[in-house]
Amino acid sequence: MELGYISIAALILSVIGLGILFFRPRALSVAPSPDSYDCFILGCGRSLLELGPEEIDHINRSPFILAFNKYILFYEKIGIIPTHYLLADKGPKAHLMFRETTRLCGKDPLRKVQFIFSKELKRKLRKLPESKIFSKSSVKKRTTFITRTNWLKGGDWAHSLKDPIYHYRGSLSGAINITSILNPNQRIKLLGVDLANHEYFFQEEIENDSQKWGIFLERITPDATQHETVVEVSGTAGILEAFPFIEENVQKNGGELLCCNPQSLLVTQRILEHGTVTDE
Repeated sequence: MELGYISIAALILSVIGLGILFFRPRALSVAPSPDSYDCFILGCGRSLLELGPEEIDHINRSPFILAFNKYILFYEKIGIIPTHYLLADKGPKAHLMFRETTRLCGKDPLRKVQFIFSKELKRKLRKLPESKIFSKSSVKKRTTFITRTNWLKGGDWAHSLKDPIYHYRGSLSGAINITSILNPNQRIKLLGVDLANHEYFFQEEIENDSQKWGIFLERITPDATQHETVVEVSGTAGILEAFPFIEENVQKNGGELLCCNPQSLLVTQRILEHGTVTDE
């Protein structure tokens, strides 16, 4: 009889134990530390043409590759396939990029790219044919819409995609802010961020078809030899002046910011440390 009671008691304790095991509040579980990896941000500078096959293969293995603005339209020339694409502008150039991006990214190998578009662009496009194309495409399901700070004022650093993304003098600043938000404690490497001149890695393509791409040859500072985001505009300092603030906030989030082009103004003016693509 005693053995029967003992067996019943043991069964009850087992059931209670299983309940604790399977129904323990999730807040009590501790998530494992994420593996470290390199994030890459792709500009459009001609230094991208100097990347070797092994470097391109290494970059394509990264879980986070963010391209912004025009890169994705000519990605085949380089061979790096972004995981994320940012279009934070809202003017006529952005309209062209939006239309071409929507057309391109419904096909392999860009079918899985995640998009980040500005809400300002969304409002601008409502009355244009591009809006109907977008609403029917697979791109819409992969799109997050953001707001951004004023391009001549900068503002606060965003800590969530729900905050206005820090945007100063160009999309590079916002690209870094977004990458840091989505990848805390990771190293961020800039590629094709040359800034010493205004030429693209696809310069020949747009010059040879100016009827289609000619708008990309227009610049706010047509007489400047450096990239237009570097040059003072309306009494506002260039993007280089903002990098101490940008780097500080990346570091506060546990990350590190490096530039992979040794000839970039960011490196030659000792604003950022130079980093190699593969660390080998």
